[in-house]
Amino acid sequence: MGQTHHGVVVDGQRYAYIISGQRGVYCSPPTSACFAFDFETQRFSKLPSLPEGRYMPLVFLYEGRIHCISVSSFDRITPAKDHWSIAVSDGAATESEWRVEKSYDWARTHTASCLVGDQFYVLGGQMGDVPRIEGDPEYRCIFDTSEDTFFDEVFYIDLKTWERVDCASMPLPVAHSEHGVFLSEGKIFVAGGVLGRDKMCDRTFVYDVETDEWCDNERLPYFMKAKVTALWKDRVFIIGVQRSMSQTDLRPGDVINSVWSMPYRQI
Repeated sequence: MGQTHHGVVVDGQRYAYIISGQRGVYCSPPTSACFAFDFETQRFSKLPSLPEGRYMPLVFLYEGRIHCISVSSFDRITPAKDHWSIAVSDGAATESEWRVEKSYDWARTHTASCLVGDQFYVLGGQMGDVPRIEGDPEYRCIFDTSEDTFFDEVFYIDLKTWERVDCASMPLPVAHSEHGVFLSEGKIFVAGGVLGRDKMCDRTFVYDVETDEWCDNERLPYFMKAKVTALWKDRVFIIGVQRSMSQTDLRPGDVINSVWSMPYRQI
C-alpha cells in the first residue's frame, strides 16, 4: 500500500479507500495498488489497481463510484490529467477494472479538495515536485531544481455536467494541505501547508460555499504541513505533522506524533 502521497476517501460509515501513492522513502516510485480498510474489522482488502501509479491523486466517492483525478506522473514532475473511476459497495469493487472518464486541461498535486453535494472543490495546490536522481537505487531526491508552481485558485467540478466552475481565490497560494481539510455546515476549513518549497504556513482559512467568500481564522501552534485534520464533535484535531525547522526558519523539519486540538466554535 502507498505509505505517503496516496489519495484517501471515506464513505462516512464504515470504509476508507486508499488509492495509489508512494511506497518507500525519499522519491520512491508510486504504486498503482489500491485498498479498502474496514473500520469495524480493522482489516484491509485489495481493490483493482489503477492503470498506472500516481502521486497524490485527487479522489472522491460519488454515487457509488470512486473517482481518481491524477495529478503527478511516475516521475513526480510531469502533470497527469487522467480521470478514472470504479464502482464500489461495502468495501469492495463491483467492477474488475477502472473506467476511463472525462479528462481535464489542468493538474494539481498536494491539493486540498472537498466534495459538497454535487460539487467537487479543488482548493489551491501546486504543480511540480522534487524529482528523483535518475538511476539512484535509493531513490534520493534532487532539491536544487526549479521552484514548483503554487496556486491560489479555487474551482469546483459540477458532477452533473462535469464542467469546471471558478470560485473566489484563496487568501494565499497554499499547497500540501490535502489532508488538512474538512466540511462543516457549508464551510470548508483548510489548515496549514506550504507557501513555497522552503516556506511552511501556520494559517487556517474557511471558505463559505454559499457566499463564495474566504476568511482568515486562528493561527496554528506552529508552522506545519503533512498533517491530518478532522472535526470531531465540537473540536478540531491536528495529528501527525511535519513542523518547520523553527518559528523563523520555515523549511521542513521534524515529523512529530503530537496531537493538538481546539474548540471549533472559536474558529
